[in-house]
Amino acid sequence: YSPSAGNAWVQMPLDGHAPSARCHHSSCNTGEILLIYGGDATTTMHAFDFARNIWFGLPEPNFDPRSYHRLIALPCGDICVLGGANKTNDSVTVHVGWLYAAAEGEVNSEEIDKVGSWSRMRGLQHKDELVCISPSDDLVCFGPTCIRRKDVGGEWHSDDVPDPCMRRMAYKACVCSESVFFLPTTKNRWTGVDFVEYSFSNKTFYQNDSMHGWPPWREDCSFVASANSLYIFAGSAGGGCLNDLWQLRSTEEPRRWTAVSNNTAGVPVPRCGHSAAVQGDGMYIYSGWDHTETHKDFHMFSVCLNAWFQMPLRGIIPVGRHHHSAVAHAQSMYMFGGVN
Repeated sequence: YSPSAGNAWVQMPLDGHAPSARCHHSSCNTGEILLIYGGDATTTMHAFDFARNIWFGLPEPNFDPRSYHRLIALPCGDICVLGGANKTNDSVTVHVGWLYAAAEGEVNSEEIDKVGSWSRMRGLQHKDELVCISPSDDLVCFGPTCIRRKDVGGEWHSDDVPDPCMRRMAYKACVCSESVFFLPTTKNRWTGVDFVEYSFSNKTFYQNDSMHGWPPWREDCSFVASANSLYIFAGSAGGGCLNDLWQLRSTEEPRRWTAVSNNTAGVPVPRCGHSAAVQGDGMYIYSGWDHTETHKDFHMFSVCLNAWFQMPLRGIIPVGRHHHSAVAHAQSMYMFGGVN
């Protein structure tokens, strides 16, 4: 999707070694290429060159196949594949690889370090996001009992995770300001006590025991940050789906979740399994489903205007889908894969 192309969707070419169809994969933007790895149907890794509009295949990583994992590009050039689950083994191991000269298509990948493991992660029900980049460009990996930090000099450091902050088995994570926030997605943990913040500067966990306005429980929602605010949108809640939007301003005290008014015309219908990508002032939502119907619509929430807008579907319009991936790059949004 590109505003510079008349706010239209453009079907990107499948020239070169394009990925096969898949879902529950991971993707990340390295600045020059879009990386796609894993998923239910395959263990391969592929890259899309933004400048040349061409796909090329990368050497297959030499660790267990997985889905529901996280793929992240580090400023130093490392590519980290973390967590996830496969259909034959509930034990999940962290792997770190190195990416060489990706823009020229000369890529070698090798496993260079194992930084921890998480066992008995409930297989495909576990949707982990256990890795992030701190404001000082450290790689931070969060496990049930230990935090491992890799600084810009390549040195690993360990910090204990205090009880009861250690049981982070089913959650989403989002970096906002100087902290990473953990959102639980299991119904018995959907409380302010289990909504945990980790401060990069203080290297300390904070529980939000006194948080006000906690949103209703949901899973398969989106959880993103824009400016100094966190946003939860939609999701599945037992017998049906939701379409409410909640905001938390991370710099305000006391912390409070507030429902964003849904009285504008462009509010998406209830859904889950959608994608959310933040670009400039906007949070862009595409597709998703309500357990019966797969939606084929495109919406933008303007942070400045505090309002929803339904975006026009122009160009070569993607089919409706859910459990796909989306990343923002330059002035565009790139989307791949999913189920319809």
